[in-house]
Amino acid sequence: MDSIYPSRGIRQGFPIRHPISSSQDLNLILDRVKNKLNLIDQACGYTSYKSLCLSTLQLDFEAKSAKDLQTIAKVAIKYTGAKARAVNAEVTKLQGSAKDEGLKQALTDCAENYGDAIDQIQSSTTSLGSKKYNDVKTWVSATMNDAASCEQGFQDQSVKSPIASLSTTFTQLSSNVLAITNHL
Repeated sequence: MDSIYPSRGIRQGFPIRHPISSSQDLNLILDRVKNKLNLIDQACGYTSYKSLCLSTLQLDFEAKSAKDLQTIAKVAIKYTGAKARAVNAEVTKLQGSAKDEGLKQALTDCAENYGDAIDQIQSSTTSLGSKKYNDVKTWVSATMNDAASCEQGFQDQSVKSPIASLSTTFTQLSSNVLAITNHL
């Protein structure tokens, strides 16, 4: 019967208040965790694609341990670059199997567009590290134009884009980077 009374917990071999951890310590730890999650929530709250932003950043260790929005922007750029490389790899794969001449031409143009986007993402990463936020916005905007040009190429050739979904996600990730960078 003694074990149900918290004040008698010491008899059961566990102290109720450990000298190293008080309720203040626990609250401090909880506040730190909340603030880190709140930083991600805050950053994603600026974006038009909040659920994509959250799903991208909440699982990333660097984002979860970020102490400022610049680190959040850096992680967002990292994922945007990864998506650009994934789209470019898919375009390259499709080029090898394309039979239609219009599709081949559009894919060739897309390979160039996404090659440029990859370079521009790298430039935006460098600019972010130098705190040249207007340059980040310029480079990321250029990547969005590259994606739009790629998709326009399919329309111009009157063929359905086989990468429309990937391009949309890339553009949304880029948009999220712009929105976060606007608050730096």
